Amino acid sequence: MDGPERIGKVISSIPMKARVKRKYQLEILRMRWGEVVGEELSRNSRPMRIRAGTLHVAANGSSWAAELQMASENIRNCAEAILGSKKVKAVKIESKPTLFVSEVKRKEEHLNCEDDDSPVVMHGLSDIKDKDLRIALERMVRARAKPKGEKQ
Repeated sequence: MDGPERIGKVISSIPMKARVKRKYQLEILRMRWGEVVGEELSRNSRPMRIRAGTLHVAANGSSWAAELQMASENIRNCAEAILGSKKVKAVKIESKPTLFVSEVKRKEEHLNCEDDDSPVVMHGLSDIKDKDLRIALERMVRARAKPKGEKQ
């Protein structure tokens, strides 16, 4: 290795199920969403899923959805740059203001995952040879699986 590599590129090279890879890629975008859309838009939008090359983004109402729609090509380009590959071919913006109401935030986490894939993801991580990368990704998976109020 000549130097540091993008985490998206490293994850793309790991042999694992496509669904698990999409979840890793989505989690990377969530962690760096402020870099993709800017701080104000990041507080009013969330990447929800990547399916068939389309990044689905929820917006906190129609005005935020319109602003995100105008920036959709830039969002796609930034997502590709972060993931290190051409995984995002399109961006679909959906107005979902209920996701941003504080009492509904817990439901949002359940909407993001059809079921708890943590054991499957953790098993896939065991194939990663780089110990530091494996440990970092394991921490990320564990943190995502825990409720927000619970500390690690």
